[in-house]
Amino acid sequence: PALTQAANIFVETSCQVGGVLQGVVDELGAGRAIFGSGYPRSDPMVEIGKMSRLRLSDEDRAKIMFTNARALWRLEE
Repeated sequence: PALTQAANIFVETSCQVGGVLQGVVDELGAGRAIFGSGYPRSDPMVEIGKMSRLRLSDEDRAKIMFTNARALWRLEE
């Protein structure tokens, strides 16, 4: 798949099964995922809850929830 071939492709987390997201993080690292709320298709609290159930370090969780998007969109710190 393209995700494994191109480092500039990210996985957006909304409406994904938790096991799939865990697999992406385990295989490619947390630096390749960006949190998405899924609104209006999904309830943002469901998506946040899904993220809290993944086996992630605090640093990896911060990357997915914020840091990766800030870097991708070149937002100031």
